Amino acid sequence: MKIFRRVMYSLFQQKQKSLILFCMIFVLGNILSSAVALSYSIKNVKQEFMESYGTRIWVQSTEKYQSRLDASFNEDERINQSVHVFDQLLKHDYVTYGDYSYLFSGLQSDRIRFHENQNTNEKEFENIQLWGTEHSEPLDFKNKEVILTEGRYFTEEELKTGAQVILISDSFKLLENGEYRAIKPHDHLVLKRNIYPLYMETDSSEDILYSENVEYEVIGVFKINELLSVQGKYNQIDYLNARIYTPNQTVFNEAGIFEQLDETYAQDKDHVNHAISLGTAYFQLTSPNVLEYMEGQFEPFFQEEILPYGYRLFTSNDIYEKISGPVNAIENIGGYLLSISFICSILILNFVIFFLTKDRKYEVGVLLALGEKRRNILLQIILEVWMIGIIALNLSIISGNKLGEAFSNYLVNSSYTQQTIQLSEEEDENQKKLLEQYHVVFDHQYVLLINEVGSLILFLSTALSIGFMMQAKPKKILLDSNK
Repeated sequence: MKIFRRVMYSLFQQKQKSLILFCMIFVLGNILSSAVALSYSIKNVKQEFMESYGTRIWVQSTEKYQSRLDASFNEDERINQSVHVFDQLLKHDYVTYGDYSYLFSGLQSDRIRFHENQNTNEKEFENIQLWGTEHSEPLDFKNKEVILTEGRYFTEEELKTGAQVILISDSFKLLENGEYRAIKPHDHLVLKRNIYPLYMETDSSEDILYSENVEYEVIGVFKINELLSVQGKYNQIDYLNARIYTPNQTVFNEAGIFEQLDETYAQDKDHVNHAISLGTAYFQLTSPNVLEYMEGQFEPFFQEEILPYGYRLFTSNDIYEKISGPVNAIENIGGYLLSISFICSILILNFVIFFLTKDRKYEVGVLLALGEKRRNILLQIILEVWMIGIIALNLSIISGNKLGEAFSNYLVNSSYTQQTIQLSEEEDENQKKLLEQYHVVFDHQYVLLINEVGSLILFLSTALSIGFMMQAKPKKILLDSNK
């Protein structure tokens, strides 16, 4: 209590010095609050992004869509091995949802026209590619990238047996009675299994070694999500609106039929008229904590070379690392600013406190001569500085937080416009979402952190500035003061 009374008396007796110290700490507090705001706010960005984006892991070709078929399987054993591993992963406790798609190319049609990107340019779509799925509702539908407008999804029986049923885009038109019309559910599309010679002299159908028709029933029609289309998320090269979905088992059945036809009619054993490849294998995980473990579950694909060259493993961490450039820039600058502001605050306050307290040697000498303990005197001056400083710090938190917010917005925009990494449209969209999630936080933990860091700075600055006075003898202090 005696120390507290001396603290209050000293503060009111030295109003000008107290005001100078208050203003100095307020200015430094704004800088410190800005630095802490940048560093503190960044820590939850990744977690929030992972929660909104989802913890994902998938296998996909690194090549562009058109060259994916270059990394095709065409080997029964390899396909069976990969399907076995995928099926085991689908049943894993850490997987909340999963799907994998095998792509088949080989079927053809001269009665289907593709209306590209809803413009006036139409073109023949002779080569038909089937996109397999293990689910009644394929992944693109579940992710709301495409929307079923008519019909239904696959049944479990159709998935199991490999029924010749398809979900087709509304961008396809069917030739009927000399005119092209929209394809509807229950339409039966006649597709062709053609076997071509190794070398074709002309484009005439007479050069075809073998041809047979196969019917596929349309059970549903879909369109691209208009919101994604407006955002420009998909361009023509992706051909999302040109996909034809069917069960994976149907893809495997077609591949088996073509293999038999190639063996019977092809002129060269290495010449095939079809291709089957993995489009993507996608798995949604329960939490980010199991991501590293689940990555290890995919090792058989690559160690035993089940997948052909050109495929690699991707995770949501890969997406975050690629799109987090602007956020990382804020984190780095915030860390540097916090370190610099911490050190500079100690040095500046050390000088200011020393200047303001150097004329208190006589007071210290008297107190020591009266038998006051050195630690009590030190505690008194520290309390004086702390009481002024803690008020100034808390008043600077609001303005410092706003200053940090303005600075972070500038850093985000600057880093976003200057980044050199080329992002795909989807990655660019994810980056925008990430930056939207970043905001300067103002909560009780932030206020508590400022007070903790600020109190440490005040303590160190005061202890360093007046520590030398505590070492002097009372007699010497009094004699020097009387000179």
